[in-house]
Amino acid sequence: MSGWRPGGPPRGLWVGFGFGGFGQIVSGEAPEACAPSPAWLRPRGAGGHPPELRRLSPAWSSTGGLTVDGQLVLSGFLGGCPQQYVQLPSHGCLDILAAEKYLLLMFNNCVECYDTDALRSGRSLEDPVWKMDLPAETGKDGHVMPKPPFFRTLPCDIKAQKLSLGTEHALLLSSTWEVFTWGSGRHGQLGHGGLEDVSEPLVVEGLRGISMSDVAAGSWHSVSISESGDIYTWGWNESGQLGLPSKRLAEESKGASSCTSKEAGQGNGNLGEKPAKETKNSPTPDKGNLGEKPAKETTNPSTLEEDNLVEKPAKKTTNPSTPEEGNLGEKPKKETNNPSTPEDCNLGGSSEGIDTLEKDGDPVSDFISIQAFPALLDLPEESEVLRVSCGSRHTSAVTRDGCLYTWGWGAYGQLGHSDANSLDQPRLVEYFLEKQLFVKDVVCGLWNTFVLCIPKANSLDRQLDFGTRDIPTSLS
Repeated sequence: MSGWRPGGPPRGLWVGFGFGGFGQIVSGEAPEACAPSPAWLRPRGAGGHPPELRRLSPAWSSTGGLTVDGQLVLSGFLGGCPQQYVQLPSHGCLDILAAEKYLLLMFNNCVECYDTDALRSGRSLEDPVWKMDLPAETGKDGHVMPKPPFFRTLPCDIKAQKLSLGTEHALLLSSTWEVFTWGSGRHGQLGHGGLEDVSEPLVVEGLRGISMSDVAAGSWHSVSISESGDIYTWGWNESGQLGLPSKRLAEESKGASSCTSKEAGQGNGNLGEKPAKETKNSPTPDKGNLGEKPAKETTNPSTLEEDNLVEKPAKKTTNPSTPEEGNLGEKPKKETNNPSTPEDCNLGGSSEGIDTLEKDGDPVSDFISIQAFPALLDLPEESEVLRVSCGSRHTSAVTRDGCLYTWGWGAYGQLGHSDANSLDQPRLVEYFLEKQLFVKDVVCGLWNTFVLCIPKANSLDRQLDFGTRDIPTSLS
């Protein structure tokens, strides 16, 4: 949930792409669930003009934000209805953390939690379901979360700069710029070299001695970047979300190529069709994952700094207009045939993280299903990474020169490449170059991506001045 970073709100506008079927990206219309072409966040009631947000927090079915003029805005699935838009005075709110059931707001002297159903009416903020007063100097000894008990403590010997939650694990950046992880390790997401669970924060030895600057947790994968701009990934790589070779994607690509060749021989090839197998392992709008996202957490209640409000995919329903609260302790079975022991699992245990699979004694190819140790990932042109964020099974990175790279699961267009393909290699999002936009930040929702950008002419912290005519309703 990093709408802005310490030092003041960024001047810019947000672009969104990916899953937007409930009006999370462009509200007040009948949007398609799959929105692979970027669109300006444009809520109903804003006169068609995108709001300038200083904070952005995506839940799975809605998006929350704080505007620079002091308004709290929510759009998407609210109060049991899709395509809703709510705008309220924020009363000096400093930060926002959105999830399916609850919305947490941080003020100077307290943190308050509200039921999202109650906010749909558009009434002023009243009667929070939970509240915690903040002392004059808040210690970095705990974090808030958008589900009961809403606050949890951390070991007193760890001072945290940032904490990010996955579905079953946590990732913490300490005040000494070290990375700690704990929780479930069955997908290698803890980075300790094995699949064992860890109950208390444990430093990631593979990164010890490297000064880290940012961390992000996907549902079952983890990402960290160093102060020098290097990016490290580890955990589950089923959809290529680590940027390492994925066997499933290779098999789908091979199958699609085979089908295309046969159809081309008959003069009926469809090169734009998505491989059928993607729908087997990827949730769809008809059977969407309506579980509550454990959203953005932080170790410091006074600064809710978090890129990834990691939403847990949980309980499913056949009616996407009525989300049900899922089991936040279980991984959806549909994600994999056997999540505890993935088929054809190649456990990467070195920083390279790539081994060779064999079949009948002959090498097949280099794939990684689980990378249990941090792997150094090279971006094209040796780009240095400044920001990173993770969705459920996709990853986004902003470079120091204002470019955006994405990879992983792309079934809803959340990679921003104007298609629904998945990728196991970082790929530059060409749109921002074509439109001469400088990317300043990125925040991934579970199945979508939100990007803060400004015209390159304003990239040196100059005042942003977008005219309404300069903002298309769809950016293609």
